[in-house]
Amino acid sequence: MEIADAYRKARRNTSIFCGISLAWSAAQFDLKSLNIDAAGRVDISGASISIILVCLVVYTMVQCTIEFMMQPNEIRRWNLAQIDYRITLNLVRISLLTIAAATASRSIETVVGVIVAALAFIFSYFALVSVLMLIIAPLIIYIRSRQGRFSVASYVGTALNWSMFIVVIFYFLIFITIGFSSVENLPFFSLLPPIPKQISTIFFAATAIIITISFLFEWKILKKVFAFEPEYNVIEKKLPDGNIGVKFEKNPNHPDYVAPSPPNETVGKNSD
Repeated sequence: MEIADAYRKARRNTSIFCGISLAWSAAQFDLKSLNIDAAGRVDISGASISIILVCLVVYTMVQCTIEFMMQPNEIRRWNLAQIDYRITLNLVRISLLTIAAATASRSIETVVGVIVAALAFIFSYFALVSVLMLIIAPLIIYIRSRQGRFSVASYVGTALNWSMFIVVIFYFLIFITIGFSSVENLPFFSLLPPIPKQISTIFFAATAIIITISFLFEWKILKKVFAFEPEYNVIEKKLPDGNIGVKFEKNPNHPDYVAPSPPNETVGKNSD
């Protein structure tokens, strides 16, 4: 089995448009016309290049995802195929961010700055989540222990979820602040230094929020894209004493599932 040619073509088109977006954001060239098979050469000198590039990148990425999901489940579960898809997905995210930033300033410094800032935000995200989890986990364990409930593993998971939620809300507030900082008629933000490209700032902040949301729901979407099946199904059942019992059963839909052999039956023979 091998990766389908349709997916290879869709991935290549996505990479090409992402490369064009990065090059345009770095002010390496200007787009004045676009060659479309159905319409021929189209003059786009008077159009908004950033909107056109965003539409092309998003469209090709959607097509790439559809073609990936149309492959057999076995291929979709290959680790290398999943890594290849993730690389394309993150390339699209970087391209959208650089396009949003380039509406204010097109330069190599803009592209490099966006990439560095994105890496810094990702690193700070994991750092802040780790610090908050170390603070929240003991607090939750103490509160639950006072209530007579002991389950350290579940409490650590709860602390992790709360830490991620708090950090994401903090990031949202940063992006919203950046967006509103370009609105001069607000009393508080009017005290900040003026920003010449107001629409560009709002556009960049909105793009950053959308990409952050995509990270939050990434695994839920990728589970369907990668045809993921857990090795065990978790079954929760309420016990008579009020506690929750957890049972793990092997998932028959998992690719490595082996059905248990039936019990041996002893056949007795009557002797005369």
